[in-house]
Amino acid sequence: MFSRRYQIMTEQWIEARRRERRRRLRIAGYVALALLVVAAAVVAYFQFRPDPPPPNNYVSTIDVTGQDRPYHVHLPPSYDNRTPLPVVMVFHGYGQTPEGIREMTGFDDAADAHNFIVVYPAGFLRVWEVENVNLHQADDIEFIEALIERLDEELAIDRSRIYATGFSNGAMFTQRLACMMPGHFAAFAGVGGALPRTLAAGDCEPEEPAPMLLVNGTRDPSTRYEGTFDWLESVPDTVDFWVQANGCDAEAAVDDLPDRGDGDSTSVTRLSYGGCEGGADVVLYRIEDGGHQWPGGGMLLERRYGRMTTDLPATEMIWAFFAEHARAE
Repeated sequence: MFSRRYQIMTEQWIEARRRERRRRLRIAGYVALALLVVAAAVVAYFQFRPDPPPPNNYVSTIDVTGQDRPYHVHLPPSYDNRTPLPVVMVFHGYGQTPEGIREMTGFDDAADAHNFIVVYPAGFLRVWEVENVNLHQADDIEFIEALIERLDEELAIDRSRIYATGFSNGAMFTQRLACMMPGHFAAFAGVGGALPRTLAAGDCEPEEPAPMLLVNGTRDPSTRYEGTFDWLESVPDTVDFWVQANGCDAEAAVDDLPDRGDGDSTSVTRLSYGGCEGGADVVLYRIEDGGHQWPGGGMLLERRYGRMTTDLPATEMIWAFFAEHARAE
């Protein structure tokens, strides 16, 4: 009813089975080796591939003595996460925000045009400590030191070309950075700010020259050109301080900027002090009848803050000054 087939185990049959078994083992070995190669390639790809560049605009925070300190970053379209780029830190004025100073100055557009990174740190309670005291229980110097290290970790930055600029309270803080951290920055610029008198009286002893550019209006109602009693130096005294600190020539080269013919009643004079140690020149753009404004940027209320000149594009001029300075490696 049932039939069975029997295979006679001849020597030829046994040898054929052995060859088939060896063939299958070779195939299995090849497959295993291929899988190992693929797995190694996948591991190597994820281990050694360059990190993708972050988005062109992002906001992050950094913990400083238990406080989360925010900062905003703008990357130019050319940023590739490999080529180190210069960094410009822009410090907002009293009561301002990173978004506010960003809109006022237009530094994002300048960064895109000239290929640098812009960082807008946020002051604690919208204010920067401009003197060597700790009234707000927020160490801004420690914040900026930590921020530079964070940027160096998460981005491709040129440590020899980090710059600081700011408006009003931010301009005063920029000068404090020049006092306390000249070794971290290649140059400084301030608009509508002067040097606090406590710094000028002895708290500011920079360890090396600090290239400094200042922009001030003679009719600034907030940072008075002639100084503020018991608090701020006058603008001429502020300039003299940096001229002496940088070992510059006492006499300035004076140039009047051309009038753009826009019916603006202001005029701009450039005072440039050369012969400074390490090329750390000092420049003042004095705006006759100018108010508390960022020239060429978003305008504050004129009846409260005074006139804005149309003869000076401050952002472009500041970047041109920065581009001339780099720290020696």
